[in-house]
Amino acid sequence: MGSPAPAENFLPEYLRNGKKIIIITGEVNSGKTARVEKVVALLNRLQGRTAGVYSKGVFRKEKKVGYTIVSVESGQSSGFATDTQTDKYTLRQGRYWFDESVFEVYNRKLIEKQNSDYILIDEIGPLELKDKGFHIALKHLLQHHQKKLILIIRSRLIEKVLNKYGLKKEDVEISYVT
Repeated sequence: MGSPAPAENFLPEYLRNGKKIIIITGEVNSGKTARVEKVVALLNRLQGRTAGVYSKGVFRKEKKVGYTIVSVESGQSSGFATDTQTDKYTLRQGRYWFDESVFEVYNRKLIEKQNSDYILIDEIGPLELKDKGFHIALKHLLQHHQKKLILIIRSRLIEKVLNKYGLKKEDVEISYVT
């Protein structure tokens, strides 16, 4: 069911013959973002409409201090999370504070793109388990999106996410980043 193969090896097979939902998983700092960037590059080379978002760490003197969110379609990025609470960053998860307005914008954009051939969402996790973050878009896409949905989920949260959204392990393809 799972594959430790690089994105350029596992993804074409999953896209051709695999299940509707592909999960890319690994632990914190396991290389998920590097894998996602390879997946995005591959998706953008394929014929078909691609949509989605992924996050990239923001570092200051080798210390991660936040995240930007990147549009799969345009490559544009904007501030998304920081390690410091401000008037703009008010939603806390772990050691980071998130800008809830970014989730509102991207939930709407993801739903608007439901007819895309490929939709990628990074990272489904604790916020979505609390009905926050990308929960609205993910719930909608699971019900209405008919093509490939690529989700990035930390390994320790896969079972919880599958249970929350009524998914079965046998209905998804899982690729492990090690």
